[in-house]
Amino acid sequence: MNADGEMVYVLLSDDRQFAEVFIGNSPQSIVLEAVKGGYLSADGKTRLINTGQAWRLLRP
Repeated sequence: MNADGEMVYVLLSDDRQFAEVFIGNSPQSIVLEAVKGGYLSADGKTRLINTGQAWRLLRP
């Protein structure tokens, strides 16, 4: 669940090089590519990071 109370689902590719993020009722998903410490969108605006205890989604 994100800070706005929306459910967030993440699907990882078999090789874990990509993550697809689905947020609440949004009609579009966000595709992220693996980088050190997590995943990053192609435009650099959305990041999924591993905090060690949980995953955190950062976006504008």
